[in-house]
Amino acid sequence: MAVESRADRQLSEIAGAFLGEVEGLAQEMFADIQAHAAEWEQTDVPELRDTLYASCLANIRAGLERISRDRTVPTELPPDARQLALLSARLDVPLAALLRSYRIGHALMSRRWYRAVEAAPLSAEDRVVVLDAAFGYLFEYVDRVSSFVTDVYTSERDDRLRSREQRRLQLVRSILEGVDPNYADSFQVLDYDLRLQHLACVVVGNHHERAVSALASALGAPHRLTVSITDDVAWGWLGRTRPFEALSGFEPQPGTAIVLGDPAGHLDGFRRSHLQARDAHRVGSASGKAVTRYGEVALEALVTEDLGRVRDFVLRELHGLDGSDSRSVTLRETLQAYFAAEQQASAAAARLGVHEHTVAYRLRTIEERLGQPVTARRAELETALRMRFVLEAQSDRTN
Repeated sequence: MAVESRADRQLSEIAGAFLGEVEGLAQEMFADIQAHAAEWEQTDVPELRDTLYASCLANIRAGLERISRDRTVPTELPPDARQLALLSARLDVPLAALLRSYRIGHALMSRRWYRAVEAAPLSAEDRVVVLDAAFGYLFEYVDRVSSFVTDVYTSERDDRLRSREQRRLQLVRSILEGVDPNYADSFQVLDYDLRLQHLACVVVGNHHERAVSALASALGAPHRLTVSITDDVAWGWLGRTRPFEALSGFEPQPGTAIVLGDPAGHLDGFRRSHLQARDAHRVGSASGKAVTRYGEVALEALVTEDLGRVRDFVLRELHGLDGSDSRSVTLRETLQAYFAAEQQASAAAARLGVHEHTVAYRLRTIEERLGQPVTARRAELETALRMRFVLEAQSDRTN
């Protein structure tokens, strides 16, 4: 009985310590799953990656809380884990990949528990008892939750396969992947003519149809297509027989954000405008802007396919200015304002609300830190400043 009591106390202590670093554990699990399950690494739907991270966090927290309390297995999925199962079914992520993510997570937590128990001040006998209890519970948790995930996934997949919305989504995805449909047959499913002039959008918010309808009215587009991806994200297309005119003064309702591709015609334009909207959404979703156009973030979209290489570029070009301290932030803001003002110190000072001499002093400091004049690599520096903002936004999405 004494050994069992010590084991219970040690289990609770280790679980409590893990709960204190639960976000770091979730980040590690998220990275492991992306690295070892190709379906997650290849997906280009930001909401799916976000939901995967939220599921990791929810499962880790639920398991640790139960280990520290009474070691009972759950009777239902955590809400975020349920949302991941639903979204995976809607986007045709294989069930095998979803279940593999749980095995990867199980392996990670087993390793972390083993190291924590080995480092604890326990006798050999106590250590065996603690490891048996921890590993036994981890297995039971993953086994139970995996069965719930399978039930939710298969039920959602079966329901949506029978629904018109799913048929629309499946046809749209096949078209985007390069399948050339029969125009008459596709019109019957989509109620939208793929031979029009198209303007694609990604809508974030709870009222997709209303937002797309308002945008269509603002652009004089009588034809529209909307497919829901998650509860708060939809893909949309507006169609006209004539070219689109410039959009000005449009603001969606509060709580809704719209990202736009460039207008383009016919089937290729349907795909190209959508890809642009998706790319703009990928790099601009954290900006907080109500309307984002592809042209505003086209450079970021072009160069951020490999974020590791982007980080290397930013560190190389902004070496000496890349810190998170307030002085580095101020110097980067000054450099950005100076370039935006066409290298006019007086205009940059007006933008920043400081004296021209202050800008001149900061520029000397910047050049000392960079080891060269700011004009020597203006294009690279401007790009690096923009890329750094994208990296910060990407980091905020997964924190």
